Amino acid sequence: MCLVLYYQVIEFNNIEPLKIGAGGNNKQWAEPAKDYIPGSTIRGAVISQMLRQGVFDNIPAILQDMECYNAYPYESGKLYFPMPQHLRVNKHEYRRAKMKAAMPGGSNTPLELYDLSVQNNENGKNTPEFRYVAIKDDQLTGKTIGKSYRLHQSSSLNKGMKEKANLFSYQAIEPGHIFRAIIAYQDSVKQQVETVLKNTNSWYLGGSKGSGYGHCRSELPVEATVYYEDAKLNLGLPLASCASGSSLILTCLSDALFRNEYGQPVPYMPEEAITEICGHSVKRKSSFIDTGITEGYNATWRSRYPKETTLKAGSILTYTFDEPLDEREWQRTTAILEERLNGLRTQDGFGWLAVNMDYPSQLIFKGDEQSDSAATTQKWPDTRMNPQEAEVMRMISKGLGDSRSRWLYLLCEQSWNTEEGQKPSRDIIISDQLKRHQLGIMMDELKDWKPNINKRVVTDHKQAYRRDEDQCSVAGISFDKILEFLYRPEGEAKSSLTKNVDYSKLLAFAEHKLNTRKGLIYFDKKSSEATEVPAKRFIAELLLAGLQIRHRERDIT
Repeated sequence: MCLVLYYQVIEFNNIEPLKIGAGGNNKQWAEPAKDYIPGSTIRGAVISQMLRQGVFDNIPAILQDMECYNAYPYESGKLYFPMPQHLRVNKHEYRRAKMKAAMPGGSNTPLELYDLSVQNNENGKNTPEFRYVAIKDDQLTGKTIGKSYRLHQSSSLNKGMKEKANLFSYQAIEPGHIFRAIIAYQDSVKQQVETVLKNTNSWYLGGSKGSGYGHCRSELPVEATVYYEDAKLNLGLPLASCASGSSLILTCLSDALFRNEYGQPVPYMPEEAITEICGHSVKRKSSFIDTGITEGYNATWRSRYPKETTLKAGSILTYTFDEPLDEREWQRTTAILEERLNGLRTQDGFGWLAVNMDYPSQLIFKGDEQSDSAATTQKWPDTRMNPQEAEVMRMISKGLGDSRSRWLYLLCEQSWNTEEGQKPSRDIIISDQLKRHQLGIMMDELKDWKPNINKRVVTDHKQAYRRDEDQCSVAGISFDKILEFLYRPEGEAKSSLTKNVDYSKLLAFAEHKLNTRKGLIYFDKKSSEATEVPAKRFIAELLLAGLQIRHRERDIT
């Protein structure tokens, strides 16, 4: 009997943050969040709506004949799927391309991708940082899902103790993301599934639904189809290569759980399973995999799923046939592998495979994907509006001292290390000709600076290096002029053009860095501070970091 499957593409838009724990327990207060919607979460939500609408009347069929795929980010007609593990980059080329794309007016120069399944190239052995990629204009483009921590208060954490009020945080996907998924079902549950999907456009997914998390809107962009190729097209996935041949390359679009003939978990799809599908002997050639632990939390049962070793999404499995398949055999094999989920726990979206996907050889950065650009600042809540939240954020920022120092060191290194033939940056200049004691004098003066303290800077005319922009400067302003800027009262720095010193470039440089994601975290403005204090603090700490780098270099030499 021919099994008929219906494929319904569904789109989710999260109105509220999505808290779907990556560790399988939504009750942990420090648990990281997944950056996609698992098929198990969608399946649980559909079954919950069936119970609510009174159509959960065929329990065995509903539990076995409905499969919910993972929902991945969707944008501009393209689905962003997990980064394939066999595509690598050269880390030095990657950093240069990323920095160029992050610069104002920077160019998006394509970056070469190395396919390890074709040739083991020593120049390309680093995995790109993007978790998800899409194919656009014969190039791969990456996407990072915006996530943040939100603070909550609980009065029940320390019952019976004197201090009952406690703060804790949840990590969650930021609102405003669009995800698309497939729900596959058989005739036995067609009526129930379609009733729920057509009558429901408001869903609550993940954990902490009563605390402002999980609300999503859904829509059905197209009618259900019995053709998987049409569903893939509506989902935004590229079609597989249908050319017949002797090589089989499987891409895991979701986590996969396979067992061998003895029931043991294995990090590949068993050759016997593929031979049974195509009728030809097959051998494993190579694998590019990442393994993980499958976990899950069932809110109804209040318990976890068993832990099992899985192939993580993005893993690549390559096989070779003893003899090439003809076109008809190839199409049949491709259809069987792609149209049904493979392995175990398929009802939860495990085992989604793509056959011989044609990957581009270039990766390009998008402007909105730079982690250190001002475009990402709206992802972070404005704590200046709420004094309690501002106080908590300041407490958290005290623990970020080491991370802030590393960021300042990185800014200095990026300014000093330019590509061959490129004009050196003048954002931060600290000459390597400065002597150790000269560096120490300037470091001590910066350490003495405190916000909201006004004093007159006395210049020693014998120390010419302090007034030389080519010896020590930020944004073209020499060390002595920076000290005057730091100690001037509020507002005077902006009106100092009458003294032949234009601090506008210095302020613009500071504001540009402070409006990045890291700048907002590390130099958050206190409600009691004057407007220019964050910029002054940033300039002082940045210059001090650069001087410390040069000072350590003198110790080494």
